[in-house]
Amino acid sequence: MTSAFTYKDEVERIEFEDGEWVDIKRELSAGDEEAISNEILRIRLKPQAFGKGGPAKKEDIEEVSLKVGSIITVYRAIVAWSFKDRDGKDAPVTMTNVASLKRPIFNRLLEEVGRRNPL
Repeated sequence: MTSAFTYKDEVERIEFEDGEWVDIKRELSAGDEEAISNEILRIRLKPQAFGKGGPAKKEDIEEVSLKVGSIITVYRAIVAWSFKDRDGKDAPVTMTNVASLKRPIFNRLLEEVGRRNPL
């Protein structure tokens, strides 16, 4: 019987030729998916729109931003990695560090996450 939940210790290790590795979640959770969706589409209302009651109207919208969600998708999937910063210290898994990965590494991780979490 399969579990109804995802667990942080259910990971798969992605290994790179230079000996570096990244542990990613075997499966993204509903919370991960929601966080990704919230980052992709963001609608900011004007302050005066709050407290009116009822749905927001077009004139209440201050800004709408739509982003590609690949960086947050990879970030939410990563549990741990072996990468070091330029001083040789462990680099924390942060959104900024994920965005700073070299394209071949990032692309491989995105591919691996996508393979495990088809739309």
